[in-house]
Amino acid sequence: MRLFFTAHGRASKILFLEVTALMIAIVFFAEVAFAHKIHIYVWVKGDTVYTQSYACSHKTE
Repeated sequence: MRLFFTAHGRASKILFLEVTALMIAIVFFAEVAFAHKIHIYVWVKGDTVYTQSYACSHKTE
């Protein structure tokens, strides 16, 4: 395990490249996910800011 804790060792460079490649693969091959749809309405009356928000339900038919 000492190889992974060396500051400038070959193992730390390989580990860095593996982690970097994994992060790039996750970013480029990620699928679109639809989790929650939220509606937020904001309006101003005088000196007051009003908000109304709610989560929409996803209905499949």
